[in-house]
Amino acid sequence: MFFLSLLGIIDNNRGNAFGFIYKTDYVSFLLTMAMIAIALTDGWFTWLGELGLICLDAYMLWLHGKTGFASLFVLTFVILWRHYRHNGGVPFQDRKAYGVISYVFRVVYLPVIAADKCAGALKLMRIKPAMRRVMVFSFPICFAVNCLLVFTYPSLKSFWGAVPVLRTFRDRIIYGLLGLQEYPVKLFGNEIAVTHMDRTEFIDSLYYALDSSYLKFLLDYGLIWFILYFGAFTLMMIWFYRKNYNLGLLIMSIIAVDAIVEHQIINWVLVSIFLIMALLYPANEEAENCDRLSFERLTPRKRWIAGIVFMLLFAVSALWCFTAYSITNWRGITPEYGATVVVPGDYLSSGNDLVDAAGDYLLTHPDAVCIVSSDSGRSRLIELGVDEGRVYITNSYSVDGLLESSRVLIESEGLPNRLTVCAYSMQQERISRHAAKLHIPVNAIPVKPESGYLILFAVEQWRLLCGV
Repeated sequence: MFFLSLLGIIDNNRGNAFGFIYKTDYVSFLLTMAMIAIALTDGWFTWLGELGLICLDAYMLWLHGKTGFASLFVLTFVILWRHYRHNGGVPFQDRKAYGVISYVFRVVYLPVIAADKCAGALKLMRIKPAMRRVMVFSFPICFAVNCLLVFTYPSLKSFWGAVPVLRTFRDRIIYGLLGLQEYPVKLFGNEIAVTHMDRTEFIDSLYYALDSSYLKFLLDYGLIWFILYFGAFTLMMIWFYRKNYNLGLLIMSIIAVDAIVEHQIINWVLVSIFLIMALLYPANEEAENCDRLSFERLTPRKRWIAGIVFMLLFAVSALWCFTAYSITNWRGITPEYGATVVVPGDYLSSGNDLVDAAGDYLLTHPDAVCIVSSDSGRSRLIELGVDEGRVYITNSYSVDGLLESSRVLIESEGLPNRLTVCAYSMQQERISRHAAKLHIPVNAIPVKPESGYLILFAVEQWRLLCGV
């Protein structure tokens, strides 16, 4: 998906959302795919698969998907713990078969070893039967908790504001309360008029979204469909319990908890998890299949070489991803009001496509003005029909010089005081960093280049590494 976004096939102008409305939706998609992979393999992964789960979870945290990260973290930890107990110790430890990988897993499994020691000392495994019975009714329990949080929020408002963890999800509880206050619970749901980006008509200009799956489903589809939908989930959980399918119980319990503050449970992809676990269970009963990616056919020397090359490739990939995601992290928006548009000069490889995009904005916003870096840019805007009195020129080509001279022009000429930079999407993050250091707030008109996207992207990565 990232490479498709580089090629311009998938829109990625919203900060690593990769075609989704929000970055958190992309994280939920990744979590769903991980859950499907876990269901298909019954949780028995190769060494590469286990490392992949850990890296995916770290990536989700990097994207600030807190609930997705927590959900996959619990799943991954349980999978590693189960493999540890089944193996009688840390798996993949045969140095003859795995080489350097064996040392990696001695470090990876340290938290699992510590948890296992604590569980043994405290005899926590005795509560496993009770936990299984509770997980069967995860969905009705979590729905009750959701309602309790919503209805008690007005009296516990100060408490929610004081606790950092709760403060993160406070707005979602508030939106749930607003939804219940505005719309009654009906048998077949309400006609909730939703405008763009999940805003509803009754709140109008304020952002509002029912992120809780339970309340969104209840108000949208009504009480009857709510009972049928979540009743089917609970029946599936009972079936998992009777089949002693603990992994299925765990996956669905995590989804039930996640649904308190996320709305992805309504997505059809979630239903595919049920179908996979119900129709293919047990998908893989032999844990020994975890060893099918060993290096045992290679000589010791080749094992070490393969392991070192793998680690080097992973390090290079991590560095590449770090720079790539850093330069695509811009979350700026194009203002709906008339603003001062700045079109960078040759330093940022600008062309007519940038000037044309700025011209489109100026023609649809009569109060907006534009600052360009060359006479050719000014002439082009006038050709497009922009009044010459709305076009200003600055001779600064560096980012800092351009921003500073634009600020001076705004103050001296009384122009709209919110800078909006019209530049290629991958350049916006770097410009915003320069603007932040100069304490200049900026918005963005992101533009996809007509050609040379990958070359421009590589140049931006190099500039980031050099601190330009």
